[in-house]
Amino acid sequence: MRLIPLLLLLLAPLISARPADFEALLPAGSQLGMIVLSEKGAILTEHQADTLMVPASTVKLITATAAWLSLGESFRYETELLGQTNGGALLSGDLTLKMRGDPTLTRADLFRLFSSLKRQGIEVIQGDLVVDGTVFAGYDRAKGWPWDDLGICFSAPASAYILDHGCADIRLATRGGNVTIEKPAHLPLDIDNQVRFGPTSNACPLEMDRLGSNRYALSGCTERSLPMSIAIDDPKIYLQAVLRQQLLELGITLQGIVRFGPGQGEVIAVHRSAPLTELVRELLHESDNQISDSLLRTLGQKRYGQGRYALGVDAAINSIKPLGLDLSHAELMDGSGLSRYNLVTPRQLADLLMLWQQHPALAGLAEQLPVAGVSGTLTHRPGVQNVKGLLRAKSGSFGQVANLAGLLETPQGEHWVVVQMINGLVGQPAQRRQQLKEFESLWYQCLLSRCIPDLQKPVAAADNANKAQQNSGNSS
Repeated sequence: MRLIPLLLLLLAPLISARPADFEALLPAGSQLGMIVLSEKGAILTEHQADTLMVPASTVKLITATAAWLSLGESFRYETELLGQTNGGALLSGDLTLKMRGDPTLTRADLFRLFSSLKRQGIEVIQGDLVVDGTVFAGYDRAKGWPWDDLGICFSAPASAYILDHGCADIRLATRGGNVTIEKPAHLPLDIDNQVRFGPTSNACPLEMDRLGSNRYALSGCTERSLPMSIAIDDPKIYLQAVLRQQLLELGITLQGIVRFGPGQGEVIAVHRSAPLTELVRELLHESDNQISDSLLRTLGQKRYGQGRYALGVDAAINSIKPLGLDLSHAELMDGSGLSRYNLVTPRQLADLLMLWQQHPALAGLAEQLPVAGVSGTLTHRPGVQNVKGLLRAKSGSFGQVANLAGLLETPQGEHWVVVQMINGLVGQPAQRRQQLKEFESLWYQCLLSRCIPDLQKPVAAADNANKAQQNSGNSS
């Protein structure tokens, strides 16, 4: 059944193709929603464009837009040390570490921040070290995040206490028929290793259980050494351990305890993140979930005084609405797209990208998107290699979802908004990848050659206008 439309699509010129024809390239039963808009916003072609579908990481387009509008391009996260110094070696009272969910904060950044105390001559903290992360409230993971991904780095909690991207890197090493865990000594994690040497299979899959308090159990089989990035399950406990380590290394004595809650004092030292322009670029290029969800919660905190996921969603929708796009009929749970409860239509994403093209307040956003065959998540995506350098887009993929939403430069120099949303992409992984490659390769080949009749109308209209102008010039 698939071969007939496939062969037809390979013929040139492709004068009778319709968007629905491309559905035959995908597994039976899968959902396909597509829409193409001209650079002036006219609908060039569409297929099920108003169907609500799981957007995956294309949700980040909404998050980036809202952050650009509400926080501003110069926004930076600030992590501060607050307290009362008197010029001596003793810091009387409590020292407060004010954390605001900087998703790029590293152990090295934190060490430099506390090193400023040493440079000021402080050797003893008389009170407690209070870690204030009250900018965020509620759960650190959104509704609908799949339980079986929660131990993986990309699903790390988007808390106020993010450190090292919420990730810990370890390695499963196979030597002489044994499997051991290689873990840096400074990582305050407890990992129970029950992995056996042998082929990974359905009967012996490699699995990880989260046991709470940053304790993990690895089980199953592997025949090869593997690097692993584990999500730090409890950021507070992890941060407490890191803070104690760093104070010890710096030779600063803490007479009290490390505790969490609101703190106060004068600013002693501050660490600032990169500006929003760089954060958004990483968010879009690398599809960074921690940046996305931290920005969403920051939007909620700025607008409503609480950094909750639901309030962040409301803040994002309300910041975009004045531009003429109403997303209230979408279903959004987070800023990253990890939630399986998110639902968006292809038309909503297309209308959003049209604003990127037309609205002055969003100037510069489009340049932050990955480029097909060149950068970010589109560098090696097989299906877009024939539009290398011509397509800027955000991908959205997991399991049975394969979406792309972006801007395509045509041979005529136009910039079309192009959105594809594929849900229900089932089958064996290798088969799914091959079918997606076929679909995307032929779809973008079709767009460039204008194989759909509706796409040929703008060219014909432009040709007629040029001829009329030439005739007018000749007659004069």
